[in-house]
Amino acid sequence: MRDDFEEEDDRDELSELLDRFEKMMEEQVEYFFDAEDFEDIIDYYLEQHDSPRAQAAIEAAQHQYPYNSIFELKKAQLLASTNQEEKALKILSRLERIFPNNFEIHYTRSFIYSKLSQHKLAIKELKKALKLTDNPYEILVTLAFEHEKIWEYEEAIRQLEKALEYDSTEETIINELASFYDMAENLDKGVSYFQKFVEKNPYNVPGWFNLGILYNKLSLYEKSIEAFDFAIAIDPEYSPAYFNKGNAYASASMYEKAIETYRESLQHEAPDANAYCCIGECYQKLQNYDDALFYFKLATKLDTETYYAWYGIACIHYLQGNLKPALVYVQKALHYFEEFERIKYLEGDIFMALGKYDKAIDTYNRVAANIPKNHDIWFDLASAFDAINDSASAISVLKEGCSYHHNENIDLLYYCIEYIIEHDSVAHALPYIKIAYPLQPSIIEILFMKFPMLKNNKEYLSFLNSLFDKGDNSISEKDDSSPSIN
Repeated sequence: MRDDFEEEDDRDELSELLDRFEKMMEEQVEYFFDAEDFEDIIDYYLEQHDSPRAQAAIEAAQHQYPYNSIFELKKAQLLASTNQEEKALKILSRLERIFPNNFEIHYTRSFIYSKLSQHKLAIKELKKALKLTDNPYEILVTLAFEHEKIWEYEEAIRQLEKALEYDSTEETIINELASFYDMAENLDKGVSYFQKFVEKNPYNVPGWFNLGILYNKLSLYEKSIEAFDFAIAIDPEYSPAYFNKGNAYASASMYEKAIETYRESLQHEAPDANAYCCIGECYQKLQNYDDALFYFKLATKLDTETYYAWYGIACIHYLQGNLKPALVYVQKALHYFEEFERIKYLEGDIFMALGKYDKAIDTYNRVAANIPKNHDIWFDLASAFDAINDSASAISVLKEGCSYHHNENIDLLYYCIEYIIEHDSVAHALPYIKIAYPLQPSIIEILFMKFPMLKNNKEYLSFLNSLFDKGDNSISEKDDSSPSIN
């Protein structure tokens, strides 16, 4: 309570200073202010990005205190904030010669270098500032963000961990640290850190919350839910924990529990379109399409630009076979977020179902260009070409898809092989059979069952002999039996 009263007194005192200064400016007379008062006035205007008043305050301060170098530093900070970096750097260089151990000089210079995207130089200045201060928290945080800007996530993590040793209560920094672990693709290390963090700070709600987030990303849903429950037990009004607990249930396919938890989150925060979309999606997974539509529509009433809600409505209509309304809603979703590939993909599926194959091909092509590692798009694009009897294009598409997936998706390889055999030749399928065989040796038997004519195909039998010519399983061109693969 004492701290609250002190903060309120400080705000009242600053307000009085500002009123007095602005009255002085208005009346164009000179009032006397302590140097520290001028510092507070200038800092306030700098924080508010009120450059004209900051400039006036600096000039008044320098008039009353012509030999106080702090106001030269404030002038440099003002110049830096108004895109006059070169002038600011000259002032800082002059001040550094006089005051080499002033950490604010280096801190201000780091701000300028960061603005100029010279992040390595900004980091160098921050490290100098760090050695000259007894209160390193803010510098450590700034240093972390400079490393993050040049994708040095491990170093950014190290700096934020050090910052949290000085202040473990700042929620924004705790959340940023968890996101850095995610960007560094080091979720296990993040879990380990936050486990220790909550052991040292057992009542830290953001700590438990982010531990739950990291568990969820690792698909450890039970542990994730438990961590969110700890956060809720400490602070029952902490709404993000309810919502993300709902996400964990949904990820674990526990859709009824997810719906219940999402609804609970809405009791602790204002109505939220995103939460309504999540509830709608859970009902969709449960094939309860009426309730799904209700919540997706509720989201659009709350925010007409919620693209995911329009996408959800389109999905429901598509699943129910209502293709024309589905197309209307999917295009409405694209209007609000054209770059969301799942919406484009659904549009392609609707065009296919409507028999508009040229439009489906165009849409699928755009999806494939943006997410080539989605193996399903190559199946669908090939199917669209097949529907217009363009087997050459279908084969070309399947080959392109295999170039992205040949080491990881045997289904795509097999479909490519089967399609080439059916629509082109065994000879052209052989390179893909050779790729598939080490991944799934049984493909030899599968192909014999699917295509009995292979037993009499010279090229295929020659290929098999090349596989087994060192063993006892050599295949004769006249042999009618399929090879035994052990």
